[in-house]
Amino acid sequence: MPQLLIHSLIEFQEIILGALELADARHIVEVGSESGSFSERLVDWAGPRGGRVTTIDPLPDDRVRAMAARHGDTHRLVLERTPAALDGVAAADAYVLDGDHNYYVVANELRAIHRTAAQAGSAPLLFMHDVAWPWARRDLYYDPSFLPQGEVHEHTYDHGVDLDAGLVRGGFRSNGAYAISLHEGGPRNGVLTAIEDFCGEHPEYELFVVPAVFGLGVLFPKHHPKRDALVEHLRPYHQNPLLRRLEENRLRNYLRVIALQDWSASLEARQMAEARRAEEALEERDRLRLETERLAEENSVLKRELADLRDELSGERGQWYSKLGSKVDSTVRCAVKRK
Repeated sequence: MPQLLIHSLIEFQEIILGALELADARHIVEVGSESGSFSERLVDWAGPRGGRVTTIDPLPDDRVRAMAARHGDTHRLVLERTPAALDGVAAADAYVLDGDHNYYVVANELRAIHRTAAQAGSAPLLFMHDVAWPWARRDLYYDPSFLPQGEVHEHTYDHGVDLDAGLVRGGFRSNGAYAISLHEGGPRNGVLTAIEDFCGEHPEYELFVVPAVFGLGVLFPKHHPKRDALVEHLRPYHQNPLLRRLEENRLRNYLRVIALQDWSASLEARQMAEARRAEEALEERDRLRLETERLAEENSVLKRELADLRDELSGERGQWYSKLGSKVDSTVRCAVKRK
């Protein structure tokens, strides 16, 4: 069955691979590989061009591990966490960031990349996923224990988010796979906020946003040698109002599907509970029937025993009279005569 909600960077492959081609990228660093679909696409693209891909992921899918083993000349796998892992990787021509979607990680990934690029004298091309709703202005934490305590907002694993209602019971949620910030917006909260703050610190960078499939951000310095070609390539997609409307429609439809699934699950749960109560009622009825039959049998036994006792008592009375009754009668008559 096909994935109901498209969500992967592979949906942007024409935009990303086209930009990589324009930038003549040879070394690509990928942060976060998920199931490996886009990792495989990057390796397939880089291999014939003499390029290489470095994937940074502390817990990669088996498919990614197998791919790195199979394409050792093209694909390197780094089993570490960012942003620290980026300091140990050589400057790359392009970066694809789709790891932990929170302010602290993204902001420090960007700073680490900028440091490495500045030391190498290179101009990096960056692609960042989830720059639109819901993680543009709300942190997501795959494992908040790895982040500095002061950098983690109060969060929940149990709630979801809704376009209109914000934090809700239900909605778009992780079912325990990750935590989300209890509030949306404000300082140091969300992927897009981290990118905008980085651009504020480094105005030499310019940002393009494709407002579809949770949002793709493309960032590069204005002095990039292929800037004009990149701008021409990205301009049709940048904050495209049609794409933005389609994305909102897609999300509202998906949220409606989730609501219907939740309603269906709730209805099924109620039906199961009612069926269980009906089953318990039938079991209780059968128990009472058996108890009634048992009591009726006991009653029959008691009646028989009572009848036997009555017969026995009657027999005892007859025997008593036959043995003593005439003497008693004679004694009574004598007493009467004496009076």
